[in-house]
Amino acid sequence: MSKKVLFTATVLSHIGQFHMPTFRTLKRRRYEIHVAAKNNLNVKSGLELKYVDKYYDIPFERMPLSFSNIKAYFKLKKIINKNDYDILHCNTPTAGILTRIAARKKKIRAKVIYTAHGFHFFSKAPIKFWAFYYPIERMMARITDALITINEEDYKRAKQFKLKKNGELHHLKGLGIDIKNFPRQTQESKTSEREKYGIRKNDYVIFSVGELNKNKHQDLVIKAVNELKRDLVNIKLIIAGNGPMEEKYKRLIKNLNIEDKVIFTGYTRDISALMQASDVFVSSSKREGLPISVLEAMATGLPMVVTDCRGNRDLVKNGINGLLTDVYDYKEMVKAIKRVYYNKDLSIKFYDESKKILKEYNSKRIMREIGAIYKMLVK
Repeated sequence: MSKKVLFTATVLSHIGQFHMPTFRTLKRRRYEIHVAAKNNLNVKSGLELKYVDKYYDIPFERMPLSFSNIKAYFKLKKIINKNDYDILHCNTPTAGILTRIAARKKKIRAKVIYTAHGFHFFSKAPIKFWAFYYPIERMMARITDALITINEEDYKRAKQFKLKKNGELHHLKGLGIDIKNFPRQTQESKTSEREKYGIRKNDYVIFSVGELNKNKHQDLVIKAVNELKRDLVNIKLIIAGNGPMEEKYKRLIKNLNIEDKVIFTGYTRDISALMQASDVFVSSSKREGLPISVLEAMATGLPMVVTDCRGNRDLVKNGINGLLTDVYDYKEMVKAIKRVYYNKDLSIKFYDESKKILKEYNSKRIMREIGAIYKMLVK
Protein backbone atom coordinates (compact mmCIF):
# COMPACT_ATOMS: atom_id res chain seq x y z
CA MET A 1 0.00 0.00 0.00
CA SER A 2 1.48 3.33 -1.09
CA LYS A 3 1.91 6.27 1.26
CA LYS A 4 1.07 9.86 0.33
CA VAL A 5 3.09 13.06 0.81
CA LEU A 6 2.35 16.70 0.04
CA PHE A 7 5.32 18.99 -0.67
CA THR A 8 4.64 22.70 -0.34
CA ALA A 9 6.79 25.69 -1.28
CA THR A 10 6.01 29.31 -2.00
CA VAL A 11 7.06 29.04 -5.66
CA LEU A 12 7.31 26.12 -8.04
CA SER A 13 10.85 26.91 -9.17
CA HIS A 14 12.00 26.05 -5.63
CA ILE A 15 10.55 22.55 -6.00
CA GLY A 16 12.30 22.00 -9.32
CA GLN A 17 15.62 23.28 -8.01
CA PHE A 18 15.82 21.41 -4.72
CA HIS A 19 13.57 18.37 -4.46
CA MET A 20 14.01 16.08 -7.46
CA PRO A 21 16.45 13.75 -5.64
CA THR A 22 14.01 13.48 -2.72
CA PHE A 23 11.13 12.70 -5.07
CA ARG A 24 13.15 9.98 -6.74
CA THR A 25 13.98 8.47 -3.35
CA LEU A 26 10.34 8.57 -2.19
CA LYS A 27 9.10 6.97 -5.41
CA ARG A 28 11.38 4.04 -4.74
CA ARG A 29 9.69 3.80 -1.35
CA ARG A 30 6.27 3.75 -3.07
CA TYR A 31 5.10 7.22 -2.07
CA GLU A 32 2.42 9.07 -3.99
CA ILE A 33 3.79 12.62 -4.36
CA HIS A 34 1.67 15.78 -4.47
CA VAL A 35 3.03 19.31 -4.83
CA ALA A 36 1.42 22.64 -3.89
CA ALA A 37 3.18 25.85 -4.95
CA LYS A 38 2.64 29.01 -6.93
CA ASN A 39 3.32 28.45 -10.62
CA ASN A 40 5.90 31.20 -11.10
CA LEU A 41 7.17 29.57 -14.29
CA ASN A 42 4.04 30.05 -16.41
CA VAL A 43 3.90 26.46 -17.59
CA LYS A 44 0.74 24.43 -18.01
CA SER A 45 1.53 21.36 -15.96
CA GLY A 46 3.47 22.85 -13.14
CA LEU A 47 7.03 22.28 -14.48
CA GLU A 48 6.24 18.83 -15.86
CA LEU A 49 8.00 17.53 -12.78
CA LYS A 50 9.17 13.96 -12.85
CA TYR A 51 7.79 11.72 -10.12
CA VAL A 52 4.95 14.14 -9.21
CA ASP A 53 1.48 12.53 -9.23
CA LYS A 54 -0.57 15.69 -8.63
CA TYR A 55 0.19 19.42 -8.75
CA TYR A 56 -1.84 22.21 -7.13
CA ASP A 57 -1.28 25.83 -8.18
CA ILE A 58 -1.56 27.82 -4.93
CA PRO A 59 -1.37 31.66 -4.95
CA PHE A 60 1.31 31.96 -2.27
CA GLU A 61 3.13 35.28 -2.00
CA ARG A 62 6.53 35.68 -0.37
CA MET A 63 5.35 38.47 1.92
CA PRO A 64 3.49 36.55 4.67
CA LEU A 65 1.00 39.37 5.30
CA SER A 66 -0.06 39.60 1.66
CA PHE A 67 -3.84 39.37 1.17
CA SER A 68 -3.27 36.67 -1.45
CA ASN A 69 -2.01 34.34 1.29
CA ILE A 70 -5.46 34.28 2.90
CA LYS A 71 -6.84 32.79 -0.31
CA ALA A 72 -3.83 30.48 -0.51
CA TYR A 73 -4.42 29.26 3.05
CA PHE A 74 -8.04 28.26 2.48
CA LYS A 75 -7.20 26.55 -0.81
CA LEU A 76 -4.36 24.65 0.83
CA LYS A 77 -6.46 23.72 3.85
CA LYS A 78 -9.11 22.24 1.55
CA ILE A 79 -6.50 20.15 -0.22
CA ILE A 80 -5.08 18.85 3.06
CA ASN A 81 -8.53 18.03 4.45
CA LYS A 82 -9.51 16.24 1.25
CA ASN A 83 -6.42 14.03 1.03
CA ASP A 84 -5.33 11.55 3.64
CA TYR A 85 -1.64 12.47 3.69
CA ASP A 86 0.96 10.60 5.68
CA ILE A 87 3.46 13.45 5.46
CA LEU A 88 3.21 17.20 4.91
CA HIS A 89 6.70 18.36 3.91
CA CYS A 90 6.79 22.15 3.81
CA ASN A 91 9.53 24.46 2.59
CA THR A 92 10.18 28.22 2.45
CA PRO A 93 8.82 30.63 5.09
CA THR A 94 5.37 31.52 3.75
CA ALA A 95 4.38 28.04 2.57
CA GLY A 96 5.95 26.61 5.73
CA ILE A 97 3.86 28.81 8.00
CA LEU A 98 0.56 28.33 6.13
CA THR A 99 1.01 24.56 5.77
CA ARG A 100 1.66 24.08 9.46
CA ILE A 101 -1.28 26.26 10.47
CA ALA A 102 -3.51 24.25 8.11
CA ALA A 103 -2.25 21.03 9.73
CA ARG A 104 -3.36 21.99 13.26
CA LYS A 105 -6.75 20.28 13.09
CA LYS A 106 -6.85 17.11 15.18
CA LYS A 107 -8.44 15.00 12.46
CA ILE A 108 -5.37 15.45 10.27
CA ARG A 109 -3.07 12.53 10.99
CA ALA A 110 -0.19 13.64 8.77
CA LYS A 111 3.24 14.16 10.28
CA VAL A 112 4.76 17.57 9.51
CA ILE A 113 8.30 18.15 8.26
CA TYR A 114 9.69 21.64 7.78
CA THR A 115 12.94 22.08 5.87
CA ALA A 116 14.44 25.47 6.73
CA HIS A 117 16.28 26.64 3.64
CA GLY A 118 17.61 29.55 5.66
CA PHE A 119 15.96 31.18 8.67
CA HIS A 120 15.18 34.87 8.15
CA PHE A 121 16.47 35.59 11.66
CA PHE A 122 20.09 35.05 10.69
CA SER A 123 23.27 36.67 12.00
CA LYS A 124 23.18 40.43 11.27
CA ALA A 125 19.62 40.20 9.94
CA PRO A 126 17.47 43.36 10.25
CA ILE A 127 15.67 43.71 13.59
CA LYS A 128 12.30 43.59 11.82
CA PHE A 129 13.14 40.09 10.51
CA TRP A 130 13.86 38.88 14.05
CA ALA A 131 10.74 40.59 15.39
CA PHE A 132 8.48 38.92 12.84
CA TYR A 133 9.94 35.55 11.84
CA TYR A 134 11.52 34.35 15.09
CA PRO A 135 8.31 34.40 17.24
CA ILE A 136 6.40 32.69 14.42
CA GLU A 137 8.98 29.91 14.15
CA ARG A 138 8.81 29.45 17.93
CA MET A 139 5.05 28.96 17.66
CA MET A 140 5.33 26.69 14.62
CA ALA A 141 7.75 24.43 16.50
CA ARG A 142 4.78 23.07 18.47
CA ILE A 143 3.24 21.60 15.32
CA THR A 144 6.44 20.47 13.61
CA ASP A 145 7.33 16.78 13.93
CA ALA A 146 10.72 17.14 12.23
CA LEU A 147 12.73 20.30 11.60
CA ILE A 148 15.50 19.93 9.01
CA THR A 149 18.27 22.55 8.84
CA ILE A 150 20.78 22.59 5.99
CA ASN A 151 23.56 24.85 7.25
CA GLU A 152 25.58 25.12 10.42
CA GLU A 153 24.30 28.52 11.56
CA ASP A 154 20.63 27.52 11.36
CA TYR A 155 21.27 24.22 13.15
CA LYS A 156 23.00 25.98 16.03
CA ARG A 157 20.24 28.59 16.20
CA ALA A 158 17.52 25.93 16.23
CA LYS A 159 19.26 24.18 19.13
CA GLN A 160 19.91 27.43 21.00
CA PHE A 161 16.30 28.61 20.76
CA LYS A 162 14.75 25.15 21.13
CA LEU A 163 12.88 25.25 17.82
CA LYS A 164 12.30 21.50 17.98
CA LYS A 165 9.71 21.82 20.81
CA ASN A 166 7.58 18.69 20.14
CA GLY A 167 9.60 17.21 17.32
CA GLU A 168 13.03 16.13 16.16
CA LEU A 169 15.84 18.42 14.94
CA HIS A 170 18.02 17.25 12.05
CA HIS A 171 21.02 18.78 10.32
CA LEU A 172 21.57 17.67 6.73
CA LYS A 173 24.38 18.78 4.45
CA GLY A 174 21.95 20.48 2.10
CA LEU A 175 19.80 18.35 -0.14
CA GLY A 176 22.71 16.81 -1.99
CA ILE A 177 24.16 16.96 -5.47
CA ASP A 178 24.45 14.23 -8.08
CA ILE A 179 28.00 14.94 -9.20
CA LYS A 180 27.68 12.96 -12.43
CA ASN A 181 25.23 15.62 -13.69
CA PHE A 182 27.97 18.23 -13.35
CA PRO A 183 31.16 16.75 -14.87
CA ARG A 184 34.41 18.66 -14.62
CA GLN A 185 34.87 21.23 -17.33
CA THR A 186 37.31 20.43 -20.14
CA GLN A 187 38.57 22.66 -22.93
CA GLU A 188 36.48 20.66 -25.38
CA SER A 189 33.27 21.01 -23.35
CA LYS A 190 33.95 24.70 -22.81
CA THR A 191 34.37 25.36 -26.53
CA SER A 192 31.34 23.27 -27.47
CA GLU A 193 28.96 24.96 -25.03
CA ARG A 194 30.19 28.44 -25.93
CA GLU A 195 29.26 27.87 -29.54
CA LYS A 196 25.65 27.19 -28.49
CA TYR A 197 25.40 30.56 -26.75
CA GLY A 198 27.38 32.63 -29.23
CA ILE A 199 30.20 33.25 -26.77
CA ARG A 200 33.61 33.90 -28.29
CA LYS A 201 36.60 31.76 -27.46
CA ASN A 202 38.55 34.62 -25.88
CA ASP A 203 35.67 36.00 -23.77
CA TYR A 204 36.10 35.82 -20.02
CA VAL A 205 32.75 34.60 -18.72
CA ILE A 206 31.35 35.22 -15.24
CA PHE A 207 28.35 33.04 -14.40
CA SER A 208 25.66 33.90 -11.84
CA VAL A 209 22.48 31.90 -11.21
CA GLY A 210 19.48 32.52 -8.99
CA GLU A 211 16.12 34.23 -8.82
CA LEU A 212 16.44 37.93 -9.60
CA ASN A 213 15.49 39.35 -6.23
CA LYS A 214 16.85 41.65 -3.52
CA ASN A 215 18.41 38.83 -1.55
CA LYS A 216 20.34 37.37 -4.49
CA HIS A 217 21.60 40.93 -4.98
CA GLN A 218 22.75 40.59 -8.61
CA ASP A 219 23.29 44.35 -8.84
CA LEU A 220 26.54 43.73 -6.92
CA VAL A 221 28.04 41.60 -9.71
CA ILE A 222 26.61 43.93 -12.38
CA LYS A 223 28.50 46.84 -10.77
CA ALA A 224 31.59 44.66 -10.55
CA VAL A 225 31.43 43.93 -14.28
CA ASN A 226 31.11 47.65 -15.01
CA GLU A 227 34.34 48.19 -13.08
CA LEU A 228 36.10 45.18 -14.61
CA LYS A 229 35.40 46.18 -18.22
CA ARG A 230 38.17 48.80 -17.99
CA ASP A 231 40.89 46.17 -17.60
CA LEU A 232 39.17 43.06 -18.95
CA VAL A 233 37.69 44.23 -22.25
CA ASN A 234 36.63 40.68 -23.13
CA ILE A 235 34.49 40.22 -20.03
CA LYS A 236 30.96 38.75 -20.21
CA LEU A 237 28.37 38.13 -17.50
CA ILE A 238 25.72 35.43 -17.84
CA ILE A 239 22.80 35.76 -15.40
CA ALA A 240 20.48 32.73 -15.24
CA GLY A 241 17.10 33.19 -13.57
CA ASN A 242 14.00 35.33 -13.53
CA GLY A 243 12.30 37.37 -10.84
CA PRO A 244 10.91 40.69 -9.65
CA MET A 245 14.17 42.64 -10.03
CA GLU A 246 14.75 41.75 -13.69
CA GLU A 247 13.56 45.04 -15.22
CA LYS A 248 15.41 47.08 -12.60
CA TYR A 249 18.64 45.22 -13.35
CA LYS A 250 18.19 45.67 -17.08
CA ARG A 251 17.73 49.42 -16.56
CA LEU A 252 20.90 49.48 -14.45
CA ILE A 253 22.82 47.68 -17.20
CA LYS A 254 21.52 50.14 -19.79
CA ASN A 255 22.47 53.13 -17.62
CA LEU A 256 25.98 51.71 -17.16
CA ASN A 257 26.21 51.13 -20.91
CA ILE A 258 27.21 47.47 -20.54
CA GLU A 259 24.36 45.85 -22.45
CA ASP A 260 26.92 44.15 -24.70
CA LYS A 261 28.57 42.61 -21.63
CA VAL A 262 25.53 40.92 -20.02
CA ILE A 263 23.40 37.96 -21.14
CA PHE A 264 20.11 37.17 -19.38
CA THR A 265 18.98 33.59 -19.97
CA GLY A 266 15.75 33.71 -17.94
CA TYR A 267 14.73 30.60 -16.02
CA THR A 268 16.62 27.62 -17.39
CA ARG A 269 17.37 24.01 -16.47
CA ASP A 270 20.54 24.15 -18.57
CA ILE A 271 22.77 25.14 -15.65
CA SER A 272 25.38 22.44 -16.25
CA ALA A 273 25.92 23.55 -19.87
CA LEU A 274 26.22 27.21 -18.84
CA MET A 275 28.79 26.31 -16.20
CA GLN A 276 30.74 24.39 -18.81
CA ALA A 277 30.84 27.58 -20.91
CA SER A 278 32.03 29.82 -18.05
CA ASP A 279 35.35 30.86 -16.50
CA VAL A 280 34.33 31.82 -12.96
CA PHE A 281 31.24 31.37 -10.80
CA VAL A 282 29.96 34.28 -8.71
CA SER A 283 27.35 34.37 -5.95
CA SER A 284 26.33 37.84 -4.75
CA SER A 285 23.72 36.74 -2.17
CA LYS A 286 23.05 38.50 1.12
CA ARG A 287 22.11 35.14 2.66
CA GLU A 288 21.75 31.53 1.54
CA GLY A 289 20.42 28.31 2.96
CA LEU A 290 22.85 25.85 1.41
CA PRO A 291 23.32 26.92 -2.24
CA ILE A 292 23.12 24.08 -4.73
CA SER A 293 24.57 26.36 -7.40
CA VAL A 294 27.82 26.62 -5.41
CA LEU A 295 27.98 22.83 -5.11
CA GLU A 296 27.42 22.58 -8.87
CA ALA A 297 30.23 25.06 -9.55
CA MET A 298 32.51 23.09 -7.22
CA ALA A 299 31.80 19.88 -9.13
CA THR A 300 32.34 21.57 -12.51
CA GLY A 301 35.71 22.86 -11.37
CA LEU A 302 34.96 26.57 -11.74
CA PRO A 303 36.85 28.96 -9.46
CA MET A 304 34.34 30.62 -7.13
CA VAL A 305 33.98 34.17 -5.90
CA VAL A 306 31.09 34.32 -3.44
CA THR A 307 29.85 36.72 -0.78
CA ASP A 308 30.69 35.94 2.82
CA CYS A 309 27.19 35.02 3.99
CA ARG A 310 25.47 32.13 5.72
CA GLY A 311 25.33 29.13 3.39
CA ASN A 312 28.08 30.32 1.07
CA ARG A 313 30.69 30.11 3.80
CA ASP A 314 29.53 26.59 4.71
CA LEU A 315 30.88 25.52 1.32
CA VAL A 316 33.61 28.00 0.38
CA LYS A 317 36.66 28.40 2.60
CA ASN A 318 38.42 31.64 1.75
CA GLY A 319 41.64 31.05 -0.16
CA ILE A 320 41.21 27.27 0.16
CA ASN A 321 38.60 26.33 -2.44
CA GLY A 322 37.36 29.78 -3.44
CA LEU A 323 37.29 33.42 -2.44
CA LEU A 324 34.88 35.16 -0.05
CA THR A 325 34.04 38.84 -0.47
CA ASP A 326 32.05 41.41 1.50
CA VAL A 327 28.30 41.22 0.89
CA TYR A 328 28.00 44.91 -0.01
CA ASP A 329 31.41 45.77 -1.50
CA TYR A 330 31.49 45.28 -5.27
CA LYS A 331 35.07 46.60 -5.42
CA GLU A 332 36.18 43.72 -3.20
CA MET A 333 34.45 41.38 -5.66
CA VAL A 334 36.34 43.07 -8.50
CA LYS A 335 39.66 42.39 -6.77
CA ALA A 336 38.75 38.74 -6.19
CA ILE A 337 37.71 38.17 -9.83
CA LYS A 338 40.93 39.80 -11.01
CA ARG A 339 42.91 37.53 -8.70
CA VAL A 340 41.31 34.49 -10.29
CA TYR A 341 41.74 35.93 -13.80
CA TYR A 342 45.47 36.59 -13.43
CA ASN A 343 46.26 33.41 -11.48
CA LYS A 344 45.11 30.43 -13.54
CA ASP A 345 46.67 27.93 -11.11
CA LEU A 346 44.10 28.88 -8.49
CA SER A 347 41.42 26.96 -10.40
CA ILE A 348 43.35 23.70 -10.02
CA LYS A 349 44.04 24.31 -6.34
CA PHE A 350 40.42 25.22 -5.60
CA TYR A 351 39.05 22.19 -7.46
CA ASP A 352 41.34 19.77 -5.60
CA GLU A 353 40.05 21.11 -2.29
CA SER A 354 36.41 21.21 -3.46
CA LYS A 355 36.55 17.50 -4.37
CA LYS A 356 37.27 16.68 -0.73
CA ILE A 357 34.38 18.86 0.51
CA LEU A 358 31.91 17.50 -2.06
CA LYS A 359 32.08 13.99 -0.58
CA GLU A 360 30.03 15.21 2.38
CA TYR A 361 27.30 16.54 0.06
CA ASN A 362 26.78 13.50 -2.13
CA SER A 363 23.07 13.10 -2.90
CA LYS A 364 23.05 9.37 -2.14
CA ARG A 365 24.29 10.04 1.37
CA ILE A 366 21.77 12.85 1.95
CA MET A 367 18.88 10.80 0.54
CA ARG A 368 19.64 7.97 2.96
CA GLU A 369 19.32 10.47 5.80
CA ILE A 370 16.02 11.85 4.45
CA GLY A 371 14.73 8.30 4.00
CA ALA A 372 15.56 7.60 7.64
CA ILE A 373 13.59 10.68 8.77
CA TYR A 374 10.53 9.56 6.78
CA LYS A 375 10.83 6.03 8.15
CA MET A 376 10.98 7.39 11.70
CA LEU A 377 7.79 9.42 11.19
CA VAL A 378 5.75 6.93 9.16
CA LYS A 379 5.92 3.42 10.55
